[in-house]
Amino acid sequence: MARSRILRGAARSYRARRSGAAARKVLAKIALGEDPQADRADRRGKDRLNLRSVIDEYLLAKEPTVRPRTFVEAKRYLTGGYFRSLHAMPLDQIARRDVATRLLVIAREAGAVTSGRARSAISSLFAWAMGQGLVEANPVIGTNQSKVPPSRDRVLDDDELRAIWRACQDDDFGRNRADIDAHRPAANRGRRHAMA
Repeated sequence: MARSRILRGAARSYRARRSGAAARKVLAKIALGEDPQADRADRRGKDRLNLRSVIDEYLLAKEPTVRPRTFVEAKRYLTGGYFRSLHAMPLDQIARRDVATRLLVIAREAGAVTSGRARSAISSLFAWAMGQGLVEANPVIGTNQSKVPPSRDRVLDDDELRAIWRACQDDDFGRNRADIDAHRPAANRGRRHAMA
């Protein structure tokens, strides 16, 4: 049987009783077939793999496979302030509770749509991490999705369009003939869509 030493810290910091109790716990783990030294080394390795480092790897992997705007938005949700409080956490210790708490705060501060998009971004990250063998489960699964309000279907009526055209000044941003001719078909399409 190989022998190994387990360092518990400075001798001055341990009292005899506490030191004895710690030694008994270590010996019990060894008797059960565990390797406390290997467990500590494994934990140190996992602690180096925090959310922020995985986000960077994920973004490097995704950049060539997604559209530029999709990449910008994923980067914004993952590296911005939305999940910043989780960035330092080891990836394997992020629980559903942690993600759900952040999503609730995002919904409260930025709205349901932003919360839904942030949820989608972090879920994609964890799905990728599962595929890479970095985590065993996706902690986003089972979190509540914010209820997104229905999209607006309202179209401006004729009086409102007339008021907008009259409010436009006759300058580079207003009522020059080319602008009116360019925008009138779009306005009419919107009116026909509303009538249908």
